[in-house]
Amino acid sequence: MHSTKRASLVVATMLLGQAGFTPAAAAFDVSGTWEGSITCKTYLDGSAVKEKFDGVMLAVSQSGRDVNVHVTNFVPEFFMDGATYDDPKNPATRGRIGLADCANNGRVVASGVEDVWQLKVSTNESNGKGRMSGRKVSAGDLMTDECKLKFTRTDVTDPGTGPCP
Repeated sequence: MHSTKRASLVVATMLLGQAGFTPAAAAFDVSGTWEGSITCKTYLDGSAVKEKFDGVMLAVSQSGRDVNVHVTNFVPEFFMDGATYDDPKNPATRGRIGLADCANNGRVVASGVEDVWQLKVSTNESNGKGRMSGRKVSAGDLMTDECKLKFTRTDVTDPGTGPCP
């Protein structure tokens, strides 16, 4: 039953997007350059491997609630698309971001390796600082992984990252 509700929500969201629905502006802004780490436990052919990737860069552009991200200093580089969700108690400075790898083509699972991220965000517009932390889940034909994400904002200048190429 829950999967039916989720599938309906995904379809409704996609249809609203195709109909030209423009979401309301988010109360907090995550635009800028973020630097941090990704720490993963990857399951491949019956074994688990732990890896940490430092110096990962996110070029984040936000328009309303829409968020576009270019992930660099990571092999391979890739793009993600998603949305922001305001924190009900502190919408001006806190919230969450949900992101999906552009290779997903609107699906949660497809061939190859697909990423889905959920990030908890706090920002301080007066000094430009910000923190993001959360989880990444990837699935592919031969592997799956679970990762912890930690990023801090290093620059508030919007890098101009566009929607999925």
